[in-house]
Amino acid sequence: MIDLIIKWDTIDEELPFSATAEDVEAHGREIYNNALAGGYGEIAEYVPVVLSAEELADSIRAERNNLLAETDWMAMQDRTMSQAEKDYRQALRDITDQPTFPDSVVWPEL
Repeated sequence: MIDLIIKWDTIDEELPFSATAEDVEAHGREIYNNALAGGYGEIAEYVPVVLSAEELADSIRAERNNLLAETDWMAMQDRTMSQAEKDYRQALRDITDQPTFPDSVVWPEL
């Protein structure tokens, strides 16, 4: 995968774009191949982002909150949640109580 900042002809701003050789869209594969061929300049070495413990914890909480929001429909008053649904949502709420949080968490499955 190659991450680029692209200025499309039809959009007034630059946007991030991740191109891969297996992109489902032809333009994604074309951008990837052009980037590999040097068509957009030199490709910089990948430098992984290192998050602080606080940033990592915030990221995990945000993902947890998104997953809870996606399953809020399960807890509607006119619907009875299954035990598996209750357990899943509780496990999401308990993510921050895992002993290895935030360095490593086990995400529950529904």
